[in-house]
Amino acid sequence: MDKVSVFAPASVGNAGACYDIMGYALDYVGDFVTLERVDRANSSIIWAGVEGPHASDLEDVDYCKNAAWVVANYIWVKFVGQTSVNFSLRLKLHKYMPVGSGMGSSASSSVAAAAAIITLLGLKIEDSRLVPCLESGEEVSSGVGHPDNVVPSYFGGFYLISEQHDPQKIASTCKRRYIRIEGGDSLVSVAVRPEIKVMTGRSRRAVRDYIREVYLGSPSAEPADLLLLVREESAKAAEMVYAVMTNNAQMVGEVFNKNYLLEAARSRFIPYFHEVKAAALKAGAYGCTIAGSGPTMIAITDDKEKAERIRDAMVTAFDGLAPRWLISPIGKQGARVVDSIEGFVTNSIGHHNFFSGDRTY
Repeated sequence: MDKVSVFAPASVGNAGACYDIMGYALDYVGDFVTLERVDRANSSIIWAGVEGPHASDLEDVDYCKNAAWVVANYIWVKFVGQTSVNFSLRLKLHKYMPVGSGMGSSASSSVAAAAAIITLLGLKIEDSRLVPCLESGEEVSSGVGHPDNVVPSYFGGFYLISEQHDPQKIASTCKRRYIRIEGGDSLVSVAVRPEIKVMTGRSRRAVRDYIREVYLGSPSAEPADLLLLVREESAKAAEMVYAVMTNNAQMVGEVFNKNYLLEAARSRFIPYFHEVKAAALKAGAYGCTIAGSGPTMIAITDDKEKAERIRDAMVTAFDGLAPRWLISPIGKQGARVVDSIEGFVTNSIGHHNFFSGDRTY
């Protein structure tokens, strides 16, 4: 094999209300990478540029800070460059995910690049070494890796990310586990994104600032307040796992509706947030909240026809902000090879309007 094209799907981090510890893959929307073997040695991945409907989002980003190149080059140097090779690889990113969407845009680029080089070269990389490779692209894009996006995008499905810190070692030392939660077959996600950007770094700072102000800096703050927050977040995580495993879309929606912390910190970045959430619930959604860091909002149902009504209501409530929309089940496949990028795009269009200039239904 001398050339491969790979699709990596969008994803929903935080899984409604579970900050940084749960996420799931969507389908039909994502980024593509084409990787080609060239018969000349090179110490790094050769950059062939970026194209696609959202290529302009990255026009001011140097290739060495592009998530796709960073991840592919990381793997090339770490797992291939130490061997004697007389060839190199040329990478092109096909950017179909808008930057700053809250749907794992940099994760899609990172995962597509990783899957492409692993597939083309037949590499065997254990999960504990692979995930840091995937996160390297996120780190260069937003300053921190997001396993709740890259893990489900790569492997597909719904994932719990567990961290075990050793109190005897430095705070940054931890052991991670990536646990796939089987189920969720009845879930249908309705994602609606207004034509604005919310950069991940800014959104993460908003959460930290909110906690600092409300729970740490307030003169009236009590330890019991923070303990209550811990209990509430723990209970929501447990509910989410149970709901997915039992295919209980209504309970998933209920957890979405209890996303009090993140909504309080981030909803101000999203015009018409309260109106859109109310419209989704009125149209029959079990729950609605912010996808990842926003501005995309995501609603949950278990019925395709109802999903279309929810989409219409949310798009209308965004009041002319020309929203993009996607209706998708949990994407169980994750990253995969595609025979044709154009063919994939054509076959997926009925599920969304992210890949075209047309914002109608």
